[in-house]
Order: sequence, then structure tokens, then C-alpha cells
Amino acid sequence: MSQYLRVFDENGRPSGQWGRFDRLLEDLLEHKRELKAGTGGFGSFAQVVKWEQLIGGVLCVQLPDRDLLNSFDTTRICMSALEKCASSGESDVVKARRMFVRACEVDVATLITKGDRAFTIHSSLSLPLSATGEFVYQGAVVRCATSPPVLPPIMNDVANAELTEMWRRCKYLPTQVSVAALTASDAVRRGVRLLNLMRALLSLRYGIGRESIQLHGRRDAPLAMVHLGPLHLVAEGGSAACIDDAWDEELYTKDWKPFPAATDWDETAVELKSLLGRVSALPYRLQMEDLLCRYVSALDETRWPVTLLQLWSVVEKITDTIGRNQKQLASRASRVFSDGALARDVIEAVRCTRNRLVHAGHARPLNERWASEVKRTVEAHLHHLLFNTFGVDSTDEYSALLAMPRATAVLCREIALRQAMMKFEDEAK
Repeated sequence: MSQYLRVFDENGRPSGQWGRFDRLLEDLLEHKRELKAGTGGFGSFAQVVKWEQLIGGVLCVQLPDRDLLNSFDTTRICMSALEKCASSGESDVVKARRMFVRACEVDVATLITKGDRAFTIHSSLSLPLSATGEFVYQGAVVRCATSPPVLPPIMNDVANAELTEMWRRCKYLPTQVSVAALTASDAVRRGVRLLNLMRALLSLRYGIGRESIQLHGRRDAPLAMVHLGPLHLVAEGGSAACIDDAWDEELYTKDWKPFPAATDWDETAVELKSLLGRVSALPYRLQMEDLLCRYVSALDETRWPVTLLQLWSVVEKITDTIGRNQKQLASRASRVFSDGALARDVIEAVRCTRNRLVHAGHARPLNERWASEVKRTVEAHLHHLLFNTFGVDSTDEYSALLAMPRATAVLCREIALRQAMMKFEDEAK
């Protein structure tokens, strides 16, 4: 029976199971002359030895059954790499181990093309070293025929198990999330959406009202509290899962620090799980998830004009003013602020700045302040939608409520709060 060996520990160092891995390589060296070259190439290689890189740099290698070794050209690939290794006085096993890991330690990522720009989406899914896929290895893109890579059917169950394991390790698996019966591509899309949703909730929870994280250096920093993707969803110094890989930032530098938890990281994880459950319970769950993902995607940008435009599109979506009279936007967006007149004037000023940026190609002075004001507006509405303070059943109903006179909107909010209190009292009885 095949089995998984944890070759690397959570810190990326060789684990205590290297010995069993060495014995496999010794068997390969011993039988390399007897093994016949197969016809499967790199595709067959994935069926014999599978690898994965979970969060934390854990590389697991699935050992094949001995009777399978003669069926594929796995060993020929490994031995070909071994023969190219320059002699350095090391044993054959040490050389084979180094070359084998060099061939297999692919940074597990799915290459997605977004316009003319490629970026990587990290997942915990095993990807075969196939001639029909694209992989990112140490920052270099190995380009092949198709994008993104597609897992063979035999690996779907493995992919689902790995995705579940990733949620378990991160302590973020909501009870209502199931990855059973998902294809590998569906698992990737669903996993990435959930990870972006977690980033958005953390940014909303700990970044609401904050203008930005000011970092040393001349280059602008993004507005996001959590801006480096799922592998940076860890407390600084609190987990080995933090690595130096960027999520989709072209200008990423190591001076950007991971998200620092305000309290104990376990408490933060529990709170995040509670927020995920709150989103799942909303009657407009899908629309809310879409708004949160668009919100955190805008915060990831390091260019203020792009951040402003993307956040402004979220405001238009929430207020239902896309393609309509933009002067109504300021009135609707200011409904949730206590000082509505001041908020309306600020939003109107941002609207004028946005129009100059769109129509003239520039808007000076354009700095972090303008993007921060839009961020403040978006976060206020997302907070009301997340906790459903107006008791609406859809985002369209929320937009219609914003179009009502201010007194009517306040009255609807009071009614919703009283209904929530009555429901809580009934459940307490």
C-alpha cells in the first residue's frame, strides 16, 4: 500500500522520516538498470510519486508500491537528474535525494492569467509535474501547453483531502463548508474564494477606521490589514506557516510584515470562524461574499488610483448607482453615518476626484487620503450588511433603503433592532 511520508517539517527542515525516504532512493539506485523506460513521461511520474506542499512548507511524498516501479519511467527521470549532478564527494543516496527534491519541490501553485499579467494562487493541492500544465518554481514560471493545470481524475480525492487538511490546520473550517465530491478545479476556486473571504473579514475586523499601515520605505504600502494572501494569515511570530511568498503582488518586498494579531492568535481564529458563520447565515450570502472579496482585492493594490477606482465600484454596487446619476451616490452612501452632511460632502469631494482621474487621466493631489475616505465608506456599509442591522433580505433591498429619506432609514433600523432584541428574548426563554 502506498503511504505518505512527511519529508519536511513545518519549518521546512528535513524530518525524521528522511531515513525511509533514503531507503526508497537506495531501491531506485539498486534497480535502476532493471527498470524499463515507460511511455508516460512526466505524466506517469505523477501517478507513481505524488507530492504536496501544505501550509507551513510541509512536503509529503507518496511512496509507490514496489510492483509499480517497473511500470513507469519515474526512476529514469530521477537517475537522469542524478547523472547530471556534479561529483562533490557525496554518496549516491545524498545526490539522489537532493536531485529528487529539486525535481519534486515544486511550489504548489496554480498559474492564473489575469489580462497580460500572471500571478500565482497558492493552494494545498498536489499538482503533477506534467507537460500539459504550468508551474511556478522559485519565482520562475515553467510554461507548458495549458493554463491552469488540471489534475488527473485519480488525484481528485487526494486534492479534497488536502484541502480539508489545510482548513483543519488553519482552524478556519466552518461546519457548513464541505469539500466532498468537488473536482480539483472546483476545490481550487472554492478554496481561493474562502481564503480571500477570510482576508477580507480580518481586514474589516481589525482595519475598520484605520487609514493604512505605514511602513518604512519610500514606496507606498497597500491599505489592507492582510494583504499578502492566505499564507500570511498568521500572527507575526506565532506560526511557521508564514513564508516569504507573495500572493499576487508584483512589487512585494520582505519589509511588509505579516498580519499581527491584536490578541492571542487562537482567539482571533475563533472570532474569524464566527464571522464566517455569520456570513454564511445571511440571506444574501453570495452577494456579501462577492463584496468582501472585491473589497480586499482593492486593498491589495499598492497604487492609490487603482485602489480608489476599485473601492468606488464597490460603493456604486452597494448604493445601486451603476450607470445612474452619480450625484445620488453621495446622498445614499452617507445614510449610515451619524454626521450625514459631513459624510456627504466628503464623498462628493471624492467623487469629483474620481471623475478627474477617469476623464483626465490624473487627479492631483492624489494620495492615500482619498483612497482611505472611500475605504471608510465601504467598510461602514459592509459592517451594516455583515450584521444586517436594517433587517433586509437582499442587497437590493438594502440599496432601496439607502434611497429612502434619512428619517425612514433610521426608523427601519430601529425596527430591525427591536425585532432582533425580541427574537433574542424569546430564544432565551
